[in-house]
Amino acid sequence: MVTGFGFKLSSMELEVPDMNVWSGQRLHGNLMTISLEAQMIGTDLGWVPVPNSEVGMLPMDAPGGSTMWKGAMELPADRGSVKLRLVIREYEQFIGGPEAHVEKRIVYADVLEL
Repeated sequence: MVTGFGFKLSSMELEVPDMNVWSGQRLHGNLMTISLEAQMIGTDLGWVPVPNSEVGMLPMDAPGGSTMWKGAMELPADRGSVKLRLVIREYEQFIGGPEAHVEKRIVYADVLEL
Protein backbone atom coordinates (compact mmCIF):
# COMPACT_ATOMS: atom_id res chain seq x y z
CA MET A 1 0.00 0.00 0.00
CA VAL A 2 1.40 3.39 -0.94
CA THR A 3 0.54 6.18 1.47
CA GLY A 4 1.89 9.02 -0.62
CA PHE A 5 4.08 9.90 -3.52
CA GLY A 6 4.68 13.09 -5.41
CA PHE A 7 6.37 14.25 -8.54
CA LYS A 8 8.56 17.32 -8.76
CA LEU A 9 9.85 17.87 -12.27
CA SER A 10 11.65 14.58 -12.92
CA SER A 11 12.02 13.33 -9.34
CA MET A 12 9.83 11.21 -7.14
CA GLU A 13 9.50 10.48 -3.44
CA LEU A 14 7.71 7.43 -2.15
CA GLU A 15 6.68 6.24 1.31
CA VAL A 16 5.53 2.67 1.88
CA PRO A 17 4.26 1.35 5.22
CA ASP A 18 5.81 -1.94 6.34
CA MET A 19 3.11 -4.60 6.40
CA ASN A 20 5.44 -7.23 7.94
CA VAL A 21 4.97 -7.06 11.73
CA TRP A 22 8.29 -8.82 12.37
CA SER A 23 10.43 -6.31 10.48
CA GLY A 24 9.18 -3.46 12.67
CA GLN A 25 11.79 -4.50 15.22
CA ARG A 26 14.57 -2.02 15.99
CA LEU A 27 17.00 -3.89 13.70
CA HIS A 28 14.73 -3.50 10.65
CA GLY A 29 15.76 -6.94 9.38
CA ASN A 30 14.11 -6.56 5.97
CA LEU A 31 15.30 -4.56 2.97
CA MET A 32 13.01 -2.56 0.69
CA THR A 33 14.03 -1.39 -2.78
CA ILE A 34 12.40 0.55 -5.58
CA SER A 35 13.41 0.44 -9.24
CA LEU A 36 12.05 1.49 -12.61
CA GLU A 37 11.00 -0.48 -15.66
CA ALA A 38 10.22 0.98 -19.09
CA GLN A 39 7.72 -0.48 -21.56
CA MET A 40 9.50 -1.23 -24.82
CA ILE A 41 6.58 -2.92 -26.59
CA GLY A 42 2.87 -2.51 -25.88
CA THR A 43 2.26 -5.74 -23.93
CA ASP A 44 2.73 -6.89 -20.34
CA LEU A 45 5.81 -8.80 -21.53
CA GLY A 46 7.44 -5.64 -22.89
CA TRP A 47 8.74 -4.20 -19.59
CA VAL A 48 12.52 -4.01 -19.14
CA PRO A 49 14.58 -2.71 -16.20
CA VAL A 50 15.91 0.84 -16.46
CA PRO A 51 19.70 0.55 -15.90
CA ASN A 52 21.03 1.79 -12.54
CA SER A 53 17.55 2.67 -11.24
CA GLU A 54 17.42 0.49 -8.11
CA VAL A 55 17.35 2.53 -4.89
CA GLY A 56 17.38 1.19 -1.33
CA MET A 57 14.68 2.60 0.91
CA LEU A 58 15.42 3.70 4.47
CA PRO A 59 13.35 2.40 7.38
CA MET A 60 11.87 5.03 9.70
CA ASP A 61 9.79 4.70 12.84
CA ALA A 62 6.15 5.57 12.18
CA PRO A 63 3.24 6.24 14.51
CA GLY A 64 1.85 3.27 16.40
CA GLY A 65 5.20 1.46 16.56
CA SER A 66 5.18 0.54 12.86
CA THR A 67 7.88 1.09 10.25
CA MET A 68 7.70 3.43 7.24
CA TRP A 69 10.11 2.96 4.32
CA LYS A 70 11.17 6.10 2.47
CA GLY A 71 13.15 6.53 -0.73
CA ALA A 72 13.63 8.99 -3.58
CA MET A 73 14.80 8.63 -7.16
CA GLU A 74 15.29 10.66 -10.29
CA LEU A 75 13.06 9.71 -13.19
CA PRO A 76 14.92 9.23 -16.49
CA ALA A 77 12.33 11.30 -18.39
CA ASP A 78 9.45 13.66 -17.69
CA ARG A 79 6.40 11.89 -16.36
CA GLY A 80 4.17 10.76 -19.23
CA SER A 81 6.82 11.07 -21.95
CA VAL A 82 7.87 7.43 -21.55
CA LYS A 83 5.72 4.61 -20.17
CA LEU A 84 7.31 3.72 -16.82
CA ARG A 85 6.41 1.65 -13.81
CA LEU A 86 7.81 1.54 -10.31
CA VAL A 87 8.79 -1.87 -8.93
CA ILE A 88 8.69 -2.24 -5.14
CA ARG A 89 10.46 -5.24 -3.60
CA GLU A 90 10.84 -6.30 0.02
CA TYR A 91 13.55 -8.79 0.93
CA GLU A 92 13.93 -10.79 4.12
CA GLN A 93 17.54 -11.12 5.26
CA PHE A 94 18.72 -14.27 6.99
CA ILE A 95 21.90 -16.15 7.85
CA GLY A 96 22.36 -19.14 5.57
CA GLY A 97 24.73 -21.35 3.67
CA PRO A 98 27.70 -23.34 4.93
CA GLU A 99 29.71 -20.15 5.62
CA ALA A 100 26.79 -18.59 7.56
CA HIS A 101 26.70 -15.46 5.36
CA VAL A 102 23.78 -13.08 4.99
CA GLU A 103 21.36 -14.06 2.22
CA LYS A 104 18.09 -12.51 1.12
CA ARG A 105 14.84 -13.73 -0.39
CA ILE A 106 11.98 -11.74 -1.82
CA VAL A 107 8.90 -11.68 0.41
CA TYR A 108 6.83 -8.98 -1.30
CA ALA A 109 6.73 -7.32 -4.72
CA ASP A 110 4.36 -4.92 -6.44
CA VAL A 111 4.35 -2.55 -9.43
CA LEU A 112 2.79 0.87 -9.92
CA GLU A 113 2.43 2.45 -13.33
CA LEU A 114 3.62 6.06 -13.35
